[in-house]
Amino acid sequence: MALSDSLAAYYALENVNDSLGLNNLTNNATATFVSGKVGNAGNFVSASSQFLSHTDTATLDMGDIDFTITAWARLATKPAAVMGVMGKSLATGNQRGYSIQWDNVADRFRFVMSSDGTSTNQVIVVANNFGAPSTGTYYFIAARYNAATDTMRWQSLEWPD
Repeated sequence: MALSDSLAAYYALENVNDSLGLNNLTNNATATFVSGKVGNAGNFVSASSQFLSHTDTATLDMGDIDFTITAWARLATKPAAVMGVMGKSLATGNQRGYSIQWDNVADRFRFVMSSDGTSTNQVIVVANNFGAPSTGTYYFIAARYNAATDTMRWQSLEWPD
């Protein structure tokens, strides 16, 4: 089995295109792409509400299956609001799926998942063991859900420049 056998999407962020060619993104509020840890990276200014998005699609739904989501993250600053790193949710209503976020109150990365698709039934796992992330440092984050045991796990590596 190859690593890409069950891959739903892969965003190298050279641009908004999915490297698999299945789920290209839309650039909202003109986020830019800059040199990152590996290739390019999305550069998002929270005050400008910049983000990348995709219309709702079953290919990116997880449901009650095993899955892993990964992302590189680097905080330039720590604003006074939760910042999404990556995830799947709908912009309208209480429809949620999964996400990796930075929590401004706890000053930690966290993995958020909804078992029933509503915001009122979210499970949140905070990466307390990793401590507060430093600004200007790259972190490789992996969040995993095990459907058989209904458990969520974290893995994070600080990657010095």
